[in-house]
Amino acid sequence: MKRIFWQVLSLLLVSILALAGCSNSGTSGNSSSEQASTNEQNKSTDPVSGGTLRIGTLMDVINLGNPPTMQRGSDKIFNSPALESLFRMNDTGEVEGFLAEGYKVEGQTVTIALKKGIKFHDGADFNAEAVKWNLEKSIEAGRSQVKNIASIDVVDDQNVKINLASPDSLLIPNLTLSTGMMMSPKSYEENGGEKWSESHPVGTGPFKFVSWERDQKITYEKFEGYWQEGLPYLDKVEFIPIPDTMSAVASFKNGDLDLLYAVEPANAKDLENSKFEILRGPRPTSQLAMIPDSAHENSILADVKVRKAVGYAIDFKSITETLGLGYYIPTFQLATEGSFAYNPDVEGYPYDPKKAKKLLAEAGYPDGFSITLYGLSNQEYSNLMTAIQGYLAKVGIEAKVEMMDQLRYDTMLTGGPEKGGWNDGYAIIPMGININEVATYNSLLGPEVSKVRLPVLDNPDEVTQLIGQTLAINDPEELKKVTHQIQELAYDKYAMVNWIYGKTSLSAKYPKVMDEDMKGSNWTPEKAWLQK
Repeated sequence: MKRIFWQVLSLLLVSILALAGCSNSGTSGNSSSEQASTNEQNKSTDPVSGGTLRIGTLMDVINLGNPPTMQRGSDKIFNSPALESLFRMNDTGEVEGFLAEGYKVEGQTVTIALKKGIKFHDGADFNAEAVKWNLEKSIEAGRSQVKNIASIDVVDDQNVKINLASPDSLLIPNLTLSTGMMMSPKSYEENGGEKWSESHPVGTGPFKFVSWERDQKITYEKFEGYWQEGLPYLDKVEFIPIPDTMSAVASFKNGDLDLLYAVEPANAKDLENSKFEILRGPRPTSQLAMIPDSAHENSILADVKVRKAVGYAIDFKSITETLGLGYYIPTFQLATEGSFAYNPDVEGYPYDPKKAKKLLAEAGYPDGFSITLYGLSNQEYSNLMTAIQGYLAKVGIEAKVEMMDQLRYDTMLTGGPEKGGWNDGYAIIPMGININEVATYNSLLGPEVSKVRLPVLDNPDEVTQLIGQTLAINDPEELKKVTHQIQELAYDKYAMVNWIYGKTSLSAKYPKVMDEDMKGSNWTPEKAWLQK
């Protein structure tokens, strides 16, 4: 009898609770959102296995699997599930070993120690012979990142020795890029070489290549023999190119994508306002600059006082906030806060039209002058140059805006005045920062390239020589000291360039996407997982 009594009582309690739940759902307008919040709090923060990560992109890949011939930096995002690098760079710009255990520099010799027990997707061993083969392919392809390598020796299976023709402090950082990505020599040789490998990535990564339907989808599946125990978590990774921005954003909002890679500030702001998470790169991938034709003796901009006046005349901070919608970073030097290359003592040219007019008068131009602003024909440059034009007009400088197509723009930048070039004006130029600012300085203004890459820019000898010295410096503190000296000379003393803003990569994702760390051209596909 007691047993029946308790059974009946239990049924009554369940009924009462059920009725209470119905009553609450009818009277409280917040119950569903509160339940969603509770569900969100109850989600596991521990990685779980399974699922397909769908990544939307605004472009398709060009070279999917052959690092030596890979020219577009963004291609690395597409092949990272399959191809891995000897080294990776962390958020602070420091190099860390990945496939490599570590390295040792002795004079002009760099010895790289490799991790053991790693295999390529085709079953071949990853060893020193494979590293030597990969690096020699990059040398054959003429990659500038490995131009200082004179020869490569295999010490044993786990150690490879690189002999340099001249000191090169950028060699190891360069091996965080495509030149450090390892593809399988076996698959390359057995399947036709370069052309085949460009569309068939075979590496050591957490995912094996499945298929590439051009302009539609790239598919990878979990590699069961991956060298990091317990990884990856995902079953598949898919890249879905959608070239139309509005369509890509709509597809993401509709839930057809889990992550949208590389969006513009306006789209990022829209998605952020819609409560999506925006991923920002830890450091700028490029900085936009105004480059004067200062190498011409008869140019108005050959006078450093005039160049400084232009700097004071433009409110770069306001332009950055307006065009970048809070995502871009204002700066007066080739670096932003957080980078080892950033010199906090550089004063730069904060907006001061009175100081600009004073310098113009001292230079002999009290009534101003006329110049031209040259830029690529797109909306960002058009908006930017219109804003610059307005600020210059306030101090008496009349600026004509000239937009041009990609071919003419590229010819102007590299050809010099005899083949195009630009005269009496500024060219708006993006400076890529693939590794760090030292690499950018050497690729654009170093001793061997300064008269080739930007021939109409005056590059004083003391700056060029200091840039050249950085390649022989392996001590981080000494490198920082010299780089800071370059920053101060280049901007406070010579006003070589007017920096506009730094641009970080922007991506959007749903909250369920975890630990992908896609904040630039590097990401961690092996650690990514999806909350259930």
